[in-house]
Amino acid sequence: MSNIQKWTVPGYSCTLFGNRSPITSLGELTVYIDFDRKQFQVNLSDGRTIGGPFKTFLSGTVYQTKGMFGFYIGTSFYLFGENASFADGYLAYPASGTADMVWVSTATAQSGPLLRSSSDNFYSSPSPTGEPVAAICYLAGTLILTPQGERTIETLQPGDEVVVRREGIDCAETIRWVGSARQVVDKRERHDERAGYPVRLRTNALGKRMPHQDLYVTAEHCLFLEGCFVPARMLINDDTIAYDRSRNSFTYFHIELETHGIILANGVESETYLDTGNRLLFAQSAIEGPTLLHLPQKRSWEKDACAPLNVAPEFVRGLWEKFASVSAAEFARRHPISADPALHLMRDDGTVLTPYRHDGQTYLFRLDAQPRIYHLCSRSVRPCEETGPFLDDRREFGVLVSALMLWTSTVMTALSVEHCAATQPGWHRAYDATGAWTTGDAMLVLDDDAFDGLSQVILSVRLAGTKPYPVPLEEMPHLPATASGTI
Repeated sequence: MSNIQKWTVPGYSCTLFGNRSPITSLGELTVYIDFDRKQFQVNLSDGRTIGGPFKTFLSGTVYQTKGMFGFYIGTSFYLFGENASFADGYLAYPASGTADMVWVSTATAQSGPLLRSSSDNFYSSPSPTGEPVAAICYLAGTLILTPQGERTIETLQPGDEVVVRREGIDCAETIRWVGSARQVVDKRERHDERAGYPVRLRTNALGKRMPHQDLYVTAEHCLFLEGCFVPARMLINDDTIAYDRSRNSFTYFHIELETHGIILANGVESETYLDTGNRLLFAQSAIEGPTLLHLPQKRSWEKDACAPLNVAPEFVRGLWEKFASVSAAEFARRHPISADPALHLMRDDGTVLTPYRHDGQTYLFRLDAQPRIYHLCSRSVRPCEETGPFLDDRREFGVLVSALMLWTSTVMTALSVEHCAATQPGWHRAYDATGAWTTGDAMLVLDDDAFDGLSQVILSVRLAGTKPYPVPLEEMPHLPATASGTI
């Protein structure tokens, strides 16, 4: 899929004057980065939006800047990441004369760690992984109703008119903006909507001549049904409405009116573009106004949509059952599952460590004294997979961890699962007496105090619960018959 990611994190800015410039906190914001086109967009908490191209990328590696990233344009720097003390300082150029930056503490005036620069060779690998940004659009070939009849969406231009349905009345309105982009499916991604596969609504999937020919949209695109907008992904039934896994890449399009509206796409009531912060996705043209350098304030479903977005499970389930040919229970049974969480550890360098012993819900791993950071990995499942696509809950649940212990020949150290859940990525923040759930990829940072200088230690992971996990088809011949046993 497109290499656009977003983060909702604290942000900082700095405009260099001389070699000692204070850092200003921007508060929590949402930042989008298009790593392919080298564009960024920042949505500030006050509603303002800034964006444009950039060339030099910065990433922090240690101490106060670890996990932080950013970029600069001219003398303006933008930095992002969780760091409560970072704003209490300055940015300065190091003596080396490179484009790197040094964080300097206000309290001590001592130079701190570097924010390393990509210089003129742009790269994206140093940044923390963000959330992929989904496209919300029509595929090429979609027929949009205009006052002169249906036209394919790729032929529409700013200034053309389309038929818009407002409060049940059809009228002609002018297109203000047209966007298009190329989507490449990421076949490594297990979830179809995150991989970027389009959704196909077969002819008559929603009723007679709705659509009047197969309609292809992206998974997050919304259809207007029974007075509300509903994302196409929530109607998937693997029959009349299904992901088209035959497409590895495709071009998609969207059109924007003066205000959000309902148009007819292959005879189906559907939405025009509503800029909720993802305009960066598109190569675009407009009559006036919106460009990547001078964006309007982003809009919201709550204030600017022409009809409500409704993802309530009781409402969407009713629609799903209306359009599906099987029950929700039968639909769920079609997908292979496994009781084995396939628990393992992974180092930052990609090395996989499997448990040397597995007794019931306890897994034992042999670790070297270095490194001290691992990822606790497993299969995972989302509530929308357990219950049905009509449930808008796409959180990943891996395993429920109740206890973590490190053993040496002389020392046993209990690691706080509650602390891991509260501070480390890959854990659900909710913690109770039974433990905490991982997302399937949870970070474990092992304290130095837990080691006694020996070359190896034993990590014990005790689980309080697992789930039935969806299994990719390519794994089916190798599935274990049961989750118990010795590894």
